[in-house]
Amino acid sequence: MPEETQLALTTLATEIRKRFGADVVLVGTGGDNPLKPFFRHLDETVAAQRQAATDAGVPFVDMRKAMLDATENGKRWGEFHWGEANCHPIDSGHNC
Repeated sequence: MPEETQLALTTLATEIRKRFGADVVLVGTGGDNPLKPFFRHLDETVAAQRQAATDAGVPFVDMRKAMLDATENGKRWGEFHWGEANCHPIDSGHNC
């Protein structure tokens, strides 16, 4: 649930800063190929992640936007990923 994601991330970011004095950046999920979506509630989840960063007072990196920009909204997905439905980048990014 996006609401639970928001609460968990806000708590995590806040507590890390408080306990360790560390700099924290929340990085949003990249999601999957927009031409063949699999990830449910993606927009709501990214919005919850963004709000968690705001609530915790930390920067937010919008990986979804970066991935969509890099793949021309999914048209070039196969050039950057293992398969059309896979959300993990290949060697030009990272392997899981």
